[in-house]
Amino acid sequence: MKSKHLLVLLAVLAAVIVAVGCSSLTQAPQLIVSNVSPFWVTSDSLDVTITLKNMNHIDAIVTTSQFTYRGAYGSDQSPVYNHSAYVPGNSDSTKIKVSVVGLTSIRTTLGSPVTLWMKFWGTDAYGYNKTFAIDSLAINCN
Repeated sequence: MKSKHLLVLLAVLAAVIVAVGCSSLTQAPQLIVSNVSPFWVTSDSLDVTITLKNMNHIDAIVTTSQFTYRGAYGSDQSPVYNHSAYVPGNSDSTKIKVSVVGLTSIRTTLGSPVTLWMKFWGTDAYGYNKTFAIDSLAINCN
């Protein structure tokens, strides 16, 4: 009976060691923006399509974003938005669509021209909490 408990304990210990080992070996995802459309807008609202490329083939989930508007009179940040966009490790062209409204008011408040900076964050899709950030991208909102 003792040997059976010992075998179960050893199996659980081995599973924990494997899980911890895989977690420490897995890198954080590395995503880059390969295309932004449109990158120039003059209307009040904007639908942006952002194409992401996975550089190190680690499945990723884009979880949050924040926009910063910079104009002639200063800058203003938006709240943090939640996303749930899965980016497979073998992806060269995963698209995220983002809608922005109220640009006329922002131009009036911050002074035209306004540049919209978008930044995205996320985590790996394996549950190891390996986080990443996607460098800011700029859209001219004149």
